[in-house]
Amino acid sequence: MSDRLSLAQALSMNTGIWITVGLTMAFVILSVVLSRSFAKSYARQFRLLFRILPFAPSFLCVWMLVTMLAGGWQVRGSTLELRTDVGVTTVDLARASADWVVPDGPYAPAVRMYGTSAGDYQTGLFRLKNGETAIVYRLGHYPELAISDGHHLVLISTLNVHALADRVADFGAPLPSAQYTAAVPIHWSAAVAAFLISCLFVYLQIHLARTYRDHLPDEVVSHWGVGGKANGWMSRKAFLRVGVIVAVGFGVLFSGTSLVSWVGLGMCIYVQLVLWAAMKAAIEINARGQMNTSTSR
Repeated sequence: MSDRLSLAQALSMNTGIWITVGLTMAFVILSVVLSRSFAKSYARQFRLLFRILPFAPSFLCVWMLVTMLAGGWQVRGSTLELRTDVGVTTVDLARASADWVVPDGPYAPAVRMYGTSAGDYQTGLFRLKNGETAIVYRLGHYPELAISDGHHLVLISTLNVHALADRVADFGAPLPSAQYTAAVPIHWSAAVAAFLISCLFVYLQIHLARTYRDHLPDEVVSHWGVGGKANGWMSRKAFLRVGVIVAVGFGVLFSGTSLVSWVGLGMCIYVQLVLWAAMKAAIEINARGQMNTSTSR
């Protein structure tokens, strides 16, 4: 016995997937337009940056879709396995109690603590109106079943929820307080990976600044318009510090974000790569301009 989302259900329930698809298409079009605008010899270094841009929304789209399709529940023997954004939660149905959740009653979800809440689709850790916490998996407008074995409290609302209710040993009995439901997952490995990757990109930014600092003019171009023309300038010293400072800031931000979600690690890699590509292109363009000026003299 099991219940999982189909691809069609996932696409119809979570509008965020379609938003990221639209953003991906918009970024692809923007990349093509900018690549043509910056096609002249003095700005070709930005082509790598433009090719990277569409990867962020496409990554988020794939991540949301895979996460939704991986969710669901199944019964193996007398054990219920529920997979949500929090991870896999197991409930012993042989010694569990269950009852239907009354709308706006004490066991109704009140606040999302961790997970996803998009219309008729809810998954993750929620605080209930009675102050307890529960793992919630809700698809559509089906009756909501609360199950507790004294260790975990779960709320399930799917197509086959009535069949699941028949498998619970003590249906209609008072639900025991759950001891281990309130834990928000902490991904230490993702945080450590994000920190190490950020350290690598900080080193690359420092190496980039040291390599080109003697080949740049005292005043460098720091901004370009949509047409590829320079429209902003900074001192060389300040400009070379920008990449390092921003890389450190994003490293701290995404190391913290990765603690609660693996998507933070993916965004860390993407943002640091975009920043490095942008700084590399800008520095190379300024260095080439300085070289051309020296040659003409």
